[in-house]
Amino acid sequence: TFVDADGAASITGPAGGALTVAAGASQALTLTGNLASTWSLSAGTLTLSVISSEQITASSTLAINNTNSGDSLIILEDSGTDRWYIGQDDSDSNKLRITPAGTFTATSSGITIGANGFVGIGTTNPSTPLHVNATTTIDDGLVVGTSDLYVSSNGLVGIGDASPSAQLEIGNGPDSFQFSAVCDVTFVDADGAASITGPAGG
Repeated sequence: TFVDADGAASITGPAGGALTVAAGASQALTLTGNLASTWSLSAGTLTLSVISSEQITASSTLAINNTNSGDSLIILEDSGTDRWYIGQDDSDSNKLRITPAGTFTATSSGITIGANGFVGIGTTNPSTPLHVNATTTIDDGLVVGTSDLYVSSNGLVGIGDASPSAQLEIGNGPDSFQFSAVCDVTFVDADGAASITGPAGG
């Protein structure tokens, strides 16, 4: 127990050395403060380690616990200014959020991960495994399925063809239907017998 008249008790490690604060075997080290308390590191890096040859388990982790009803947060700061929040949103089904600093609510921008594993970007209520609610830029091609839909990095689109050679190519390469950028239409057929067939009776 520290008893200090000005309320500013401190533990200082040796110059050029390391200060180790350890809990006893099978015990926890707990730092507790009131709402105005700040635990800080004036210089260097704070390292939290489990000294064990075993893997870290649920009983040997860093826990951030809001003992009242509310959000549990990690705040990333730059020179004392909040920049990012990482935490669990108690007001919205305890979803995990990574948001720019400012507000931390169900309407915050950023990335949201629900308990079902669905990830939302630009939405706080993802309804699919990846839900993006914004204009999206893909610089290096897009593949849906194995080759069901393929968009190359230069903008060529293939349906059923993972290597389109025209602006739009439908088929599998040897047998395909191609549209050029100027709307020319080309039939590519392996046996040279491409055909257009009208409706029966039409």
